[in-house]
Amino acid sequence: MLRVAIVGAGTTGLFASLVLSREGHEVVLIEQDAMPAPIRSDNIAAWRRNGTPQAFLPHGLMARGRTLLREHAPDVWQHVLDAGAVEIKVVVPGPPESRVSGDDELIATFCRRPLLEDALWRAVLRQPRIELRAATTVTGVSLPGALHTDGGTLNADLIIDAGGRRSPLPAWLGATDAAAEETGMIYYSRYYALRPGAEHPRGPWLWGPRAELPFALATVHLADRGVHSITYAVPTGDAELKALRDVRAFEAATAALPTFAPWAAEERVRPCTDVLAMGGLQNVLRPFVRDGVPIAPGVIPIGDALCHTNAAYGWGMTIGMEHAAALLLSLRETESPAALALAYAARVWPEAQARWALSSEQDRTRVRAWRGEPPRAEDTRAAAARALAPAVMLDADVFRAVMRSTLLLDPADALLDPALLARAQVALERRGAVPAPPPPPTREAILAAMRAA
Repeated sequence: MLRVAIVGAGTTGLFASLVLSREGHEVVLIEQDAMPAPIRSDNIAAWRRNGTPQAFLPHGLMARGRTLLREHAPDVWQHVLDAGAVEIKVVVPGPPESRVSGDDELIATFCRRPLLEDALWRAVLRQPRIELRAATTVTGVSLPGALHTDGGTLNADLIIDAGGRRSPLPAWLGATDAAAEETGMIYYSRYYALRPGAEHPRGPWLWGPRAELPFALATVHLADRGVHSITYAVPTGDAELKALRDVRAFEAATAALPTFAPWAAEERVRPCTDVLAMGGLQNVLRPFVRDGVPIAPGVIPIGDALCHTNAAYGWGMTIGMEHAAALLLSLRETESPAALALAYAARVWPEAQARWALSSEQDRTRVRAWRGEPPRAEDTRAAAARALAPAVMLDADVFRAVMRSTLLLDPADALLDPALLARAQVALERRGAVPAPPPPPTREAILAAMRAA
């Protein structure tokens, strides 16, 4: 068994600490923030993690993440459920006898990130073989196996970089050839809680309405304890839509969207937060093996430190858990630093590449549409997603394939299957023409409502 140093105690680092310590490894968990105070039912909004400014943006645990949490940390899983997390079972269209093996896995879990992180923290503090060094800053790294911190040098057999999208370790180690693309979006979110006796609106959606407007993306995300969020993704260059940062403008824009207005109606909900903004996000992919040779043997990146995708897709926490589980399997095969990196890369790198490409292509396509530009011909993953979307509710196999990939049960590139795309085309042709839906409010109408607020 190894002495493992994990840099970063977000959800990925915390989960990795549990997974590896429960396997028998000695873990030192290093976190630059002070340990957050335990969450009570009435103080989630007061919870603070300066190192994770995205913590209060909407989060979800995809089906694959749910499976991994139940497998490796069932105590954490039960705590999250007991604390009010919402599980949404995705039902494949068609009669019950048409269900196939694996359909019962199509479950997504929704809660505010602080609730899940709090459950992980509690488990880490109870767990033998984890030494926590909170309020500690990593200042450098030397190979083999030396982490320099403001509290001294820590020697370890294995260093795991769970430092997230802003981790300094890749630059220190000379891994500077990351692929990075701006998402081109700014997010504005606000949380609401149901009033006593009220219920969430019902409609033809899986877990909340989503509107692809000609100028923005609007979504509702369920959370825990009767809480939900409304989020707008707008182009970074649209100065006028940045007025959504103002509560009155945000509420006016929501009231102008018929599907979204009930989710913010005063008689149904009360606001839990001000408007929360997040910008400067990128899709980032960081290689850690070059030409078949590990760049820094003995240092393994996981989660956002390896592959960061647009938060709009909700993949981040699940990808981090998947990386931790893949590292555990790789360690069962070998503890040699170079061989470990290669075994781990074989498990995670192909899917990391595909997820990064899908996220980047879909973001690029969406931003181009907002500018009135056509999609790029070379963005084949985004094109496949667009081709499949209108057939999802017309064919059970198309629905199943799209949901399994969306929930990270199947690879991202499963959606490139020519037979699946052909099946979607047949379903659309069989349906024939349908009446066009009512046009959404224009950008000008939304801006006018915001100005009048």
